[in-house]
Amino acid sequence: FNFFCSKPKPTPCNWNSCVYNKKNGGFLSGAAEFFTDERAKALYKQRLQYLVSRYAHSPAVFAWEFFNEVDITDGYTPQGMAVWTKEMAQFLRSIDIYRHPISTSFCCQEPVEVWTLPEMDFVMVHSYSRHNGSDMADNSQFSTVSTSQQFGKPTYVAETGENGRSNDKSGPAFPADPTGIGLHNALW
Repeated sequence: FNFFCSKPKPTPCNWNSCVYNKKNGGFLSGAAEFFTDERAKALYKQRLQYLVSRYAHSPAVFAWEFFNEVDITDGYTPQGMAVWTKEMAQFLRSIDIYRHPISTSFCCQEPVEVWTLPEMDFVMVHSYSRHNGSDMADNSQFSTVSTSQQFGKPTYVAETGENGRSNDKSGPAFPADPTGIGLHNALW
């Protein structure tokens, strides 16, 4: 997502160094155009073709994820992402003879428009302190159960964590889990 956002949100953005950017010799005037421009979509499909050709045979490949935290990109809307995701998933399904599951991920929301697509095989969540600020295992369980019930699909917790560094910068990086037991329990 970093290459398709221009204003730092929760993380740095790298549109200024993206190869699709006209300023760098690309053909897009803005990062949001990546999801609607026909040439950009064709190039993404070409990338999918390469990835499937190169890696699909491997038993190490669990699934395909289109984006990590795509809702951080410029111009993101759940409706627009659903249209793009449906198109890419249908293409990917047509070229992957191994029929790997397909998903994507979001930073800050669980868009009904994307997760209810039949092309999405499972819901991928990032459960950073959404439910419980100090218990990653509880966060993971809550996220898994609630999204699985909401969308009627298997749910995979792809990222988890607790609230980050306290306001006191001299304190521990993860004040609610200084020993790492919360991370241990979430992984377990």
